[in-house]
Amino acid sequence: MMFEEREVITTVNADKCKVGRFGYFSNDLKSLKESVNKSRTNLRTIYARLDVILDEHYERRFLCENGSFSLFYPMDNSINTNRY
Repeated sequence: MMFEEREVITTVNADKCKVGRFGYFSNDLKSLKESVNKSRTNLRTIYARLDVILDEHYERRFLCENGSFSLFYPMDNSINTNRY
């Protein structure tokens, strides 16, 4: 899959994303790009379900079972990813 910058959800546009979507979570853009382009996770990026979007005063607004992150890239729920 090809990474598209306009698809990245950040603290600024978090309200346009829906809880329950699956996607990649990361705290840095480079790792997020690599994961999306290769369709696999790495040491800095995970693939999980978005459980909660925290309030605006949080730095890392995207919560999943593995913690909170500052960037979220929503994906189609049917995509399989491989851990590296």
